[in-house]
Amino acid sequence: MNSLTDKQREVLDYITEYIEVRCKSPSVLEIKQNFGFKSPNSVEKHLKALERKQRIRRIPGECRNIELLRGVCKHTP
Repeated sequence: MNSLTDKQREVLDYITEYIEVRCKSPSVLEIKQNFGFKSPNSVEKHLKALERKQRIRRIPGECRNIELLRGVCKHTP
């Protein structure tokens, strides 16, 4: 797998922890607010990079649509 930038790792860690605690993925708005990004496009850029690097998958048409891919999360089989 491709290596992540520091910010991509931070976003992935946030998503992983969020899912572990709440059993659902964070919304783009929640990620934006957590990191203080100025626009949702900043979040989208990081999410697209994480998809490209096969760390997450997003389900079209869903609000909380981020799914961790196998081996990313310690609780993922």
